[in-house]
Amino acid sequence: MKCTIKNEAEKEAFIHVIYQTEIKGYYRAEFTKIRRKRSLSQNNLCWLYLTIGEQETGNDRNDLYAYFLNSYPTTKQIEICDEICSIPITSSAFNTIQMTNFIENIRRELAQMGIHTPDPESDKCLEIFNHYHERGII
Repeated sequence: MKCTIKNEAEKEAFIHVIYQTEIKGYYRAEFTKIRRKRSLSQNNLCWLYLTIGEQETGNDRNDLYAYFLNSYPTTKQIEICDEICSIPITSSAFNTIQMTNFIENIRRELAQMGIHTPDPESDKCLEIFNHYHERGII
C-alpha cells in the first residue's frame, strides 16, 4: 500500500491497514514529510504577480502585462540591411536576468499601489499560486 496522507483520518486508516496486515515476509515501511519544490519558475511567478494585480485592481492581467512591458521596455539589437536596430521584446524572449528585472519592476510597482505580493521563495507564494492554479485562474 502506497499513499499520501493529508489529514488525521487518512493517518488512522493507514495505521489500521498496518495493524491488520499479517506479516508473511519482508515489508518496506516509510513515513516521511513530503517536501515540495519551494519556488516557482520565473514565468509562473510573473503570472502570479499579474494575477494578484488583476484581483486587486480589477484590470485584466493581460492588460497589466502589456502595461508593464510598455513601462519597462526591454530591447534587443538586430541587424537589418547592415543597420543595427533596437527592437522591443516580450517576456518570452527575455533571458534570466531580464525576466528577473521585469518581475522586480512588477512587484515594486504593485507595492507602490499598496498591493502586497508574496516573497518568491516563501511557502506562501507557492500556496497562493496553487490556490489560483487549482481554480483555473492562472
